Amino acid sequence: MKKRISAVLFMLLMSISFAVTSFVSGTEALAEVNNAEIPGSVIGENNTIILGTRAAVADMADVLSEDEENALTARLDELRQRQRLDVAVVTVNTLDGKTAEEYADDFYDYNGYGCGDDYDGILLLINIAPDGSYTSGNGRISTHGRGIDIFTDKGIQYIGSRITPALLEGSYSEAFDEYITLCDEFIEQEKTGKPYDADNLPKGEFPLRKNLCIALISGAVIAFMITGFMKSKLNTVRFNPTASDYMKDGSLNITESRDILLYTHIDKREIKNDSSSGGSSTHTSSSGETHGGGSF
Repeated sequence: MKKRISAVLFMLLMSISFAVTSFVSGTEALAEVNNAEIPGSVIGENNTIILGTRAAVADMADVLSEDEENALTARLDELRQRQRLDVAVVTVNTLDGKTAEEYADDFYDYNGYGCGDDYDGILLLINIAPDGSYTSGNGRISTHGRGIDIFTDKGIQYIGSRITPALLEGSYSEAFDEYITLCDEFIEQEKTGKPYDADNLPKGEFPLRKNLCIALISGAVIAFMITGFMKSKLNTVRFNPTASDYMKDGSLNITESRDILLYTHIDKREIKNDSSSGGSSTHTSSSGETHGGGSF
């Protein structure tokens, strides 16, 4: 009897052990499929990939070379230390059934991104097709803490517009490098008390001196050519101080003159103030955290 009970208990323990092993193996396999380039990752809460260690660049789509990833990581780490705000880049080939907003927010929350007590930061998520190409609309930015105030809705759209051309060309390292530069500029601008927003977005670089010189020289050359051509057509014209040679005697006889107002017409058009469209919209993630952000 004791042998029979022992055999049943042994079989039960073996079954439980097999089930646990299968679950762990399946989880690790799923993590490997979605995150082959980051060893030690697992699928955590809410079907979110949890990195083995914090990564400023999580290139799960494998679109960056090792040198490119190291260079970007170095810039991001320096920016994080200097500005006390976390800036991250994440690439994926699949959203695992989530929306871009859900994926970016969950990845930020469950991987512990952010600086300080409020977890201040910004995360750029780029969803790339399996063939390595990018399509407009597959980029998402998630902000948290002070990042919500620094990167407004209009500011996020501006950043997206600046990096999209490089993304479409497949120049991912160039796009992410530009993203880091813009983030640094936005953080510095927020320190002035007037973050970049609808009414004061960056104007972009404009080489004033160079363009002014080109415009003046081009204008002078064109003006010289036009006036020279016009002058060559006026060889038969001679100076005449009066207009008497062009008038027939007695042909002009003015007896009365009056100024008559025939009618007036006024067009009225409302000029809308776009300043009300500024600021950052927010939402709540699956973990209950408040996030800002936007897609582009």
